Amino acid sequence: MRLKIRIESNKPIVLPWSYNHILQAWLYQQISDPAYRLFLHNEGYRYENRTFRLFTFSRLQGSWEADKEKKQIIFESPVYIQIASPLTPFMQQIAMSVLMGEKSYWGGNAISVTGVDVLNYSLPKDKQNWIVRTLSPIVIYSTLMEGDKKTTRYYRPDESSFHTLIKDNLRKKAVLLQRYYPNGYPALQGDFLIRPLFDPLKKGSTALYYKDFFIKGYMGDFELECDREWVKVALDTGLGAKNAQGLGMVKLL
Repeated sequence: MRLKIRIESNKPIVLPWSYNHILQAWLYQQISDPAYRLFLHNEGYRYENRTFRLFTFSRLQGSWEADKEKKQIIFESPVYIQIASPLTPFMQQIAMSVLMGEKSYWGGNAISVTGVDVLNYSLPKDKQNWIVRTLSPIVIYSTLMEGDKKTTRYYRPDESSFHTLIKDNLRKKAVLLQRYYPNGYPALQGDFLIRPLFDPLKKGSTALYYKDFFIKGYMGDFELECDREWVKVALDTGLGAKNAQGLGMVKLL
């Protein structure tokens, strides 16, 4: 399920350059069931030693300008945020909460929801090549040990580990989805390939902070070569890692 939410404010919406944590906190606040909110925030859905929240969201879409001196982004109303998740309780509670029309806040900005659209997509059965466009950066990484110190290695889309780790990430999500939604998510079949439709050495790279944690990802168009079951998992949960922090959301072109 995918939602597109229209947001308005009486004043310009002023946010820091890296605002993902503000949007994520706002989404959690929209979950009306306290027990489910705590479960999703603190525990999530576990696969072996990994935890997945199974939702993702886009960057804000709309008219904006940057204040480089203050390291802020200033948005003019309206702005839009898209949310994707296979989790029916999560999406239903988000939709019901925002449709109540109560004023809420992004940081110090008072905002109101003025519209919610459900976005549908169709996946032809025999199609094997798909083009997707990022709505938030795709991030994939490994945590390595250098002596006694942990380091994070982010991968470019032209590196083999980028493809391998994204494929493995999708397989783990698919196992969880088959456990909770067996009718909607059949087992993945065949191989999966992802290719950037741009030169990662020249464009597409973007950096942000999630709170104080540095993250590097890539924006642009990608080609997926796979059966439609892989694409459904990617569209509903995001590509790559840190999806619940607002990373890896894509749309089908």
